[in-house]
Amino acid sequence: MGIKGLYSCLKPQSHPIQYTQVLPSRLGLDAYPFLYKFKHDLDSCLALFKALEAAGHFCTIYVDGNPPQEKLEELASRRQQREQAYKQAEALKAFLEDPEKSGTLEPSARELIERQINAYQVESFSIKKELRETFLRRVKEETRLPIVMCERLS
Repeated sequence: MGIKGLYSCLKPQSHPIQYTQVLPSRLGLDAYPFLYKFKHDLDSCLALFKALEAAGHFCTIYVDGNPPQEKLEELASRRQQREQAYKQAEALKAFLEDPEKSGTLEPSARELIERQINAYQVESFSIKKELRETFLRRVKEETRLPIVMCERLS
């Protein structure tokens, strides 16, 4: 779930680096940002992990455990937002596919609607159990990276 405001606090102090141009380091990698970034392109994700290994970095993958009770309401709200975004994307797709309704649209208007559909699809994405399990299995099979399954502290 992250730490609210951490990114905006750290961003002014950070600068991009090329992992191939720094001395080998010990890196802790949170699994979920990689799953969201690469979505269903696990091949590219694993290629990055292998490149980090080849550059001499010692990486550990960390996977969140169950969320604390205090986060359940927030998670329900986010799930509702994703479901709403999915419904909006589907409604806009149905509109574009109906020649009676969208046949007179200017190309620029059609393009705008298509961009909005894409935005809704991105917003509605969530990590399903199958994707998470496939990711973990492939990391174990195809890399030497240790995986730490985190547990919630009571």
